[in-house]
Amino acid sequence: MFKRHWDAGLDFASGQARLAWVRNRRRDTKLIGFQSIRMPPGLVEAGTMTDPVGVGDELRGWIQDLGLVGSRTVVAVPGPQAYMCRITMPRLRWSELKQAVYYQAYEFLPIPVEETAMDIFPIRRFQDSQGKKVELFFAAVRQQQVDDMILACTRAGLKPVVMEIEPLALRRAWGGDVAQTIMLLQTSSAHPYLTIFVKGVPIYHRSLTLGAIRDRLSELQESSMFSSPAMAGEGPDGSGVDLAADLIEQVQDAVDYCNQHHEGTPMQLEGLILDAGLGMPGLESQLAQGLNLPVELAGQRAAARINVPEGLTSQQRHELEQDFALALGLAMRR
Repeated sequence: MFKRHWDAGLDFASGQARLAWVRNRRRDTKLIGFQSIRMPPGLVEAGTMTDPVGVGDELRGWIQDLGLVGSRTVVAVPGPQAYMCRITMPRLRWSELKQAVYYQAYEFLPIPVEETAMDIFPIRRFQDSQGKKVELFFAAVRQQQVDDMILACTRAGLKPVVMEIEPLALRRAWGGDVAQTIMLLQTSSAHPYLTIFVKGVPIYHRSLTLGAIRDRLSELQESSMFSSPAMAGEGPDGSGVDLAADLIEQVQDAVDYCNQHHEGTPMQLEGLILDAGLGMPGLESQLAQGLNLPVELAGQRAAARINVPEGLTSQQRHELEQDFALALGLAMRR
């Protein structure tokens, strides 16, 4: 009998594997299901697989129970584990350009070039006194990470087809106007970061340094102190307000840095996208007020754009919007 294989997105974060599977059509996407499973200690650390065989074995029974064996799967490379930067190269044919970038990477890549998988995205073409040039966004990850992901997925019964860096998948989940200049804030993992997109292309990426405030937030989340509506985004020590102020300062610093290295008209952010609300009511409004920008959750936008199963409870929808933005963005890749 014919068995339908869905398009799936798989990510590992906060000690869990999250999986969303969809039916992608030309004009729409239908969510078939989403689930998460907690991984035993020692298999995944901060999104990095330390035991891919163990991960695959742990997931196999789960994948079989879900009926997803053989499903095409897109897997995320955690943002902090991908090296990203902008580089300028002579304008060449695409095949020649990729080879030239490979050799150029010896000069700036902090990890051995021979041990990396890399990709490039064109940002703009221009001409100066030295001739025709192209500005590229460069992304690289250790090849061993790619191999580990492939091994784990294959062993689990999935069919890995693409490995994608987190910011691209989260932007896809959001799905807004490509022409908009936006900033994505990934704040829910142990290694938060921000990425700026111009015309759908990532042009700037950096880690966020939330320090003690971030640690305090994690402690409060683990103790479920933010589960009370009365918290309104502020912990008893003011940590919610401090976190918003810290994020606002780092967003403004990132925009200033980009404008210092951006030719022509200064860049103006048109929106801020959060991967999750951090379980802290009021964070979005604090950021929107402090930055004078519309702030949206990627998961909420994704859930509003796709066809979701009827009968989802309010709790299930909340979980989908808060925790599955990345998995949805991965699964929606066509």
